[in-house]
This record gives sequence, C-alpha cells and structure tokens, in this order.
Amino acid sequence: MKPHNMEKMAVFKALREIVMFVTRVPQCVIADTPIEAPKGAYATIRVMDGVRPTAKGGTLNVANPDGTMTVYQVIPTIFECSVNFYRGEALSYAAALANCSRLPTVHGILYRSELGWVESDPVQNLTAIQMNRSEQRAQVTVRLVGEIILDDSVGTIEHVGMAVTDENRNELHAAAVDSNETNTGA
Repeated sequence: MKPHNMEKMAVFKALREIVMFVTRVPQCVIADTPIEAPKGAYATIRVMDGVRPTAKGGTLNVANPDGTMTVYQVIPTIFECSVNFYRGEALSYAAALANCSRLPTVHGILYRSELGWVESDPVQNLTAIQMNRSEQRAQVTVRLVGEIILDDSVGTIEHVGMAVTDENRNELHAAAVDSNETNTGA
C-alpha cells in the first residue's frame, strides 16, 4: 500500500473538473487569489481549511524487510468546498452543481480522484446590484469525502527472555522466545 494524503489542491482540481463539466461555466479559479476577476461568467472554489474526520477508519499493519512494522491509519475525511458563481446564469450553474452527484461522468471524476460525494447545501442567491445593474451571484457548499492516511514505523519485538524466581532470587525456570522459534528454555 502506498501512503497518500488527500490534499486541498487535489480536491480543488477534481471539483473544478466537475464544475466545468456540469455547468459549462467558461472559467473556474481558486477563491481568494490575488488576480483580477475574469471577464464574463466564472466560478471560484474554496476548499475549507477545517477538514473533519468522519469515522474511525481502518488500520493496516505492514511488515517491512528491515524488521520494522509500518502501521497505516486510514481516516475518512470530509472536505467542505464553497463554490461561488458570478455573472451569466449563476443561479442555474449553482443549481446544476448541487444536483449533479448522480451523473456517470461525475462518478468517474470522483472515483479517479479517490473522492466521494457526501452532500450539497441549498443554493444561496447572492445576486447584487453592481454599477447600477443587477449581477447574478450564487453560492453552494459541496462536501466531498476522501482519505487522510497517517503512518508510523516501529521496531518489532524479535526476542523476549523471561525468568521465574523465588523470593530469594533463585531462578526456578528461564525461557526465551524468538520471533523465528517457538521456545528455547532451560
């Protein structure tokens, strides 16, 4: 098993592909970047910093050739993503995204990206007056699930020795157990 961690940029890239496919919006960029707003309709995606584990997950123990053991803790994690649409048919774009989770192409993108669709919130109409005219704006929050994998390598116990003594420290019985043998005792 190759350890990996789902990073915010990987989540952004997968969701951007979904947004571009489902809505056909001409541009989709990372939110809060210091760039000039694109001309015409566009979308922004913000993958929130507050990812949250959803369940205990699973543990995988792998014995390494050098005698160590690597323990992998797989933690299912929710990534909350805020998607904003500006201009054009912003409300329609957001509604399409909020309801796209059952499309086969969306499933393919999510599967390839090792993500799953959890849910989407209702569309928020943020239409506003800009320079004396109405400009459509909409926002929808999408929650995707991925995995974060923690790993730890530890040395294995290869030899254990033990002795049974009486109150005067006289050895009554001694034994040793090696990882390759069952018992070597006196």
